[in-house]
Order: sequence, then structure tokens, then C-alpha cells
Amino acid sequence: MADIFILPFMERVVVVLSHYRNFFVPPSLNHLITWYETVLARPSVRIATLDRDEASISTYCYEQTGRKEYLLEVYECQIRGEMKLFKELNEKKGAQAGVNLYREAMEEDNNDRRVCEVKTCQQCVVS
Repeated sequence: MADIFILPFMERVVVVLSHYRNFFVPPSLNHLITWYETVLARPSVRIATLDRDEASISTYCYEQTGRKEYLLEVYECQIRGEMKLFKELNEKKGAQAGVNLYREAMEEDNNDRRVCEVKTCQQCVVS
């Protein structure tokens, strides 16, 4: 049960936080790294963490199909503190399978929306 509970947190650290916050698991935590790799190697976990299938692609409003790219896309609005905007866009324009309205709006906006690298900053978006 602990593995099931902890694995998603570790996956977010390894994939999402390493991308958006340049965070990584220090090599000195070799037992944690070994545990993570061991859990990922389990057949049941490999099945659960596969790239998106047709059912997922035809249901959810995200574009990416690869597991890591999909996680980055899912957490993009959360890491920027813009969940409300994400929800508003999908309610207002109507969410569509395979279409990320949030990402489209960000590209149209053309503002610099990188995640702030300052850990003590009160805003997550660099304007």
C-alpha cells in the first residue's frame, strides 16, 4: 500500500518538478532511487504508467500521448497557479478530447509564462 501511495509523488518529483523547478532527487538518497526504479520495473506499474491509450486520448482535453510529456502538460497550469483559468477556459469554450484550451490560450497570449525560478517568490509566473 505504501508503494501505491508514494509512487505518484515520486513520479511528480522526477518528471514534473525536475522540468519546471530544476529539482532532483540527490544521489545520496540511493535507497529512495533504488526503490523508485524497482517499483517502476514491476509489471503492474509498467502497465499503469504506459503512454496514453485511445480511450484516454478520446476522453481528456490534453494533447500529449507520451507519459512524461502528458504529465508535464497536465501539471502546467497547476505549477503556474492557474487552475482557475484552466477550468474557466474548459467550461466557457467547451472541453474537447485531445485539445488543450489552456495551452492554446497561453500561445495566443504570447506573454512570457515561464515558471519563476525564485523559490521564495509569491508569484509563480514571470511577467
